[in-house]
Amino acid sequence: MTVATIRKGGAWRRVVELWLQDHGFDTTCRGLGFAGDDIVAVRGPLALSVEAKNDKSMALAAFVDQAHANAGVAVPIVVAHRRNHATADGAYFILTGRAFAQLLDAFGAEQ
Repeated sequence: MTVATIRKGGAWRRVVELWLQDHGFDTTCRGLGFAGDDIVAVRGPLALSVEAKNDKSMALAAFVDQAHANAGVAVPIVVAHRRNHATADGAYFILTGRAFAQLLDAFGAEQ
């Protein structure tokens, strides 16, 4: 991993973390190079395990597999940087059907 890659990934991770905080999530962010999810975001009964990706390759299957491997009981989600979009509002939020069902279940528990 190059220094430029670390800077790029770390900067994107911070953008995603701030976006989640702006939307009412309490977040814990791990440093680059540490095992596990990039960001844990909790809001009420909903816990997200977020993989923040800023990679030209867009290896979706690998990204999603990594998110699932790291998630534990949290909902695994990938937030992939979209070229020419500086904020998470323009990013791709990627999750599997199983993760989407977990998300819906968490919202049902909130009511």
